[in-house]
Amino acid sequence: MCDIPGILQEQSEAILWDPNIPGKEEFTSGFIPRVVSTLQALYSWRWNWESQFQNSTFITKPIEYSASGPIPLPPSPFDSVIWFRDPHRAVELIVYNAIRLILTRALQIAGADLNHLRFEGFSDPLLPMQGNRNDIATEICRMVDYHLHCMRSTGAFTLLFPLNVAYLHLDQKSTGARSWLERIMAYIADSHGFEVGRAENMPRKPADVRGGM
Repeated sequence: MCDIPGILQEQSEAILWDPNIPGKEEFTSGFIPRVVSTLQALYSWRWNWESQFQNSTFITKPIEYSASGPIPLPPSPFDSVIWFRDPHRAVELIVYNAIRLILTRALQIAGADLNHLRFEGFSDPLLPMQGNRNDIATEICRMVDYHLHCMRSTGAFTLLFPLNVAYLHLDQKSTGARSWLERIMAYIADSHGFEVGRAENMPRKPADVRGGM
């Protein structure tokens, strides 16, 4: 987590690099190994997490909310959601996914080929090297029910960073999921006062992550 601000700063510098100024290729050749090293450490942490907390998650149907219910969330667009047996595990896994999205996107826009890092088959939740950016962003969305239903204000605060990242990386064709996520972000702002969480208040927009170095 502590490496992310520096990586994002270097990524922004590379994207804005003046083509008339030499040195970009050298910069990128040093940037990619640093990000790969951080991603490898993240994957190692995730495998260790999987070994220690094998039974900490389970898959269930989304909670059906009504307008008069205690938490009037919009209907989930997903057939299943991810539930946790411990709130600490919920925070760890959703933040892991957000960091993974940032790192893999940084490598992609730097020109690194990530296809060889993936393998066939999927677990639920996803393991390292499984899924593309849209899959990971969707997984973050499938954790929303637990955070808001079981963790309430703490969960809403925890969601601010991961949902911001997920919104930037959801496929533009996933209109149902994107519309639902915008409503969830608005609900968090309205009910918990976290105005920075609204989609329109995000410092970065989806178009910002589709460019390249």
